[in-house]
This record gives sequence, structure tokens and C-alpha cells, in this order.
Amino acid sequence: ARNDVAVGLTSVVGLSLSAATGWAALDGWLAIPVALWVAWSGFSLGLENANLLMGALPPSARLDELRALAAATAGVRHVAALKARHHGSEIHLWLDVRVPPDLTVREAHDIGEEVERRLVSEPDVCRADVHVDADM
Repeated sequence: ARNDVAVGLTSVVGLSLSAATGWAALDGWLAIPVALWVAWSGFSLGLENANLLMGALPPSARLDELRALAAATAGVRHVAALKARHHGSEIHLWLDVRVPPDLTVREAHDIGEEVERRLVSEPDVCRADVHVDADM
């Protein structure tokens, strides 16, 4: 939309000025900066999308939010490790969470499932692989 506005405004200005001054080539000269702007915008968008498609790391502030969400799950003592990458426009997470050592395997598993459910309910998270260990 930004490029459409720039092209439209430049066209109106160029047509108006070339009609007012009689210099017909002015409209063509004004197209050069617009073409450069469109090319730069296309390059920037392509670079941004290539990073997402290649599995770039999500912003650290977002990772901190996801770590806090996992740590706030009942039974989680702390999040020992969090790894993430973009999977397209969404985030794929790998976590190691620590739980009390006196839990049964079933209880520890249920905590891991709850962490996964909470993380995947976030709109930008597509998958969360949670590994549960006893906190020694």
C-alpha cells in the first residue's frame, strides 16, 4: 500500500507539474525515485521473508515472554533451556523444564503436556517440544 501511495502521489504531482510548466519529461524523471523506492521495498521484504523461511531466531523479548509462560505453569520449577526458530511466520520451540524430583512419571509427563498446550495456544507458536527432567 505504501508503494501504491508513492506511485499515485508522484504521478499526480508529475502530471500537474508537467502540465503547468510544459515540461513533458518531468513526469518520467519523477518515476526514477519511485522505481528506486519500489525496488528497495521489494528487496527489504524479500530479505525479511528469506530470514523467516530460513529459520531465523525470534526476537529475544518474545523468547523471554514464552519462557515466562512456560515457567508459570504449575509444577515447573524452572525452564533450563529454550531454543527456538521461525518456521515460516510461526515459532517452533524446544524446551527443557525442571520439575520436582518426587513426582511420578505420569505427573511429570502431564506437566510437560500442559507446558506444550499453553505455548501452542499462543498465536505465533506452531509447535513446542517439551523435555521434562527432575530438578536435582
